[in-house]
Amino acid sequence: NLVKNSFESRIKGVFGPISSAQPKAQSAVKSKRTCLSRRQHKYNTFIRTGLMPNRKSSLNSAALALGVRGYRITSLSDALFSIIATITAVPLAASVAESRKSDDQQTSVTAALSEGALPLLYCLVTFNIVSRTQLFHCIIFDKVERASALVIVANTFFMLFVSFIPMGQTLLSNASMASDSDLATYKGASIFFVALLSCVRFSGALLVYLLPMRNDAFRLCLRRRRLVQEGVGGLFFAGLAALPLILFKDENKEWGFPLYWVLLAVSYKLSKIVSLMTLRRYWGYSEEMVAKTRDLKSKRYSRSRVDAYTDGVLAISATLIILDIGSCEQGASVGMVSSCEDIDVVSYLYNRRSQLSAYVVSFVLICAKLWARHASMWKHVKQCGILLHFLNTQCCCFIALLPYSIELMMSYDESDEQRRHAVIFWLCNVLLISLNILAMGG
Repeated sequence: NLVKNSFESRIKGVFGPISSAQPKAQSAVKSKRTCLSRRQHKYNTFIRTGLMPNRKSSLNSAALALGVRGYRITSLSDALFSIIATITAVPLAASVAESRKSDDQQTSVTAALSEGALPLLYCLVTFNIVSRTQLFHCIIFDKVERASALVIVANTFFMLFVSFIPMGQTLLSNASMASDSDLATYKGASIFFVALLSCVRFSGALLVYLLPMRNDAFRLCLRRRRLVQEGVGGLFFAGLAALPLILFKDENKEWGFPLYWVLLAVSYKLSKIVSLMTLRRYWGYSEEMVAKTRDLKSKRYSRSRVDAYTDGVLAISATLIILDIGSCEQGASVGMVSSCEDIDVVSYLYNRRSQLSAYVVSFVLICAKLWARHASMWKHVKQCGILLHFLNTQCCCFIALLPYSIELMMSYDESDEQRRHAVIFWLCNVLLISLNILAMGG
């Protein structure tokens, strides 16, 4: 008792009476619990993790604590998408530049265009594939306020597989430009390209599964459809990746290669049908809810994503043109020096007058006219739909082809006829850009 009384007296002397300290401690604990319950209620009301939405998980809590704001991850992804989409047109200009430097260029612009017809087609298709992937990324990240660490990792692998798409396009272009081109040369390139698209779809399905979402029945239905569509599409592409080993033979030269790409397009459409059937049969959604997911309004996203993507494509396309002009190595047919030693600056600039004038005109056209027109037209748009996204994709695609058009003008400027053909191709490129901008404005 003596020890107990002494201890209580010491506590009273330092902290005051025990009876008065206990209510304060209890009120502090109670307020803390109230604050935590409010935070938990707010978390349950606005954000739920897609990994385990029905029960609490320490893994989810830790992943959200280590995550970032949603706009940060979308800003990084848009920058990567713009770079990946723009470099799909780099091999076209690089092949013409290498021919000019090695003094082994074609006799005419029409011959160069006929030889590069398939690479140009692969460039257009690949650009649209990357842009379609960016549309998928914009839709699934719409209204996402916070991304967990698991989402960051999944998005990193998703963008990694997307960044390999231009590599597959280059392999297909090199196979089409080979002198002994046959179906056997397309085997490795086609298998790599389709297997890569399969990895993109699988990683997209994982990204959809891990994304946080709101308490919205329609968003949950749309997310489930995207999950099934990407997963089933990845399975279809993985199964078709090995088909060139059987289909690409010399006896199938007339129909084997086109049939393979038709099967890929059919499998893409079939994955959509399977996702809709799964919503009806497995999850039991009504026909009205399923039809709502097919509506074009469900594929709208914020206009800021369009601005970031388009500005990136325009900036990269405008600066890609100057890369080859700064090189000192040129062919002897254009009267250039072969090295940068003892170079005369005046003669160097005089011999580069056509390249520099083409660069200045194109840079002013892209950064002043096209960008200003696009910015003034899109400032009244709040959300972007699938039709506007398609038109903006074609506009950006033709803008990315401007370095190729200018490279043709720089390589074929010895005669008036060849220069005229190159200028006509450049003007057609600019005309297609203007028509797409006009269509978006209408």
